[in-house]
Amino acid sequence: MNIFKSIKRNLIKRSVIQSILEKEQHNNDVVNIHRIDKKNIGDFYCAPHHYFDVLKGKSLDIFDYKSEDKEVKNHFINEISERSLIIGGGGLLNRDGFVMQMKMFENHCLLAEHEQLDI
Repeated sequence: MNIFKSIKRNLIKRSVIQSILEKEQHNNDVVNIHRIDKKNIGDFYCAPHHYFDVLKGKSLDIFDYKSEDKEVKNHFINEISERSLIIGGGGLLNRDGFVMQMKMFENHCLLAEHEQLDI
């Protein structure tokens, strides 16, 4: 990977995470966030949105936060900020590639809890 592309991607990721952490958290419906990659059937098919009618169509790719497409990034930011999160369905835990996202979800949830308690 070209060094400039790598730097650009890192800036995108950090910008998206910062945007999420700055937004107010709401619990309007749910979204199942996991790695959506039809070439990796383990990650793809172990997500709960495939098996519960109430979750059909309520999924988000955990890698969308690093997309260069502005619409994809904005959709990711809005979904994370507006929905309750079902995190998982395949290989998200104990993987270096997902550490940044997991820390962001944890911090975002702590901030939302803090706001609800008016601390």
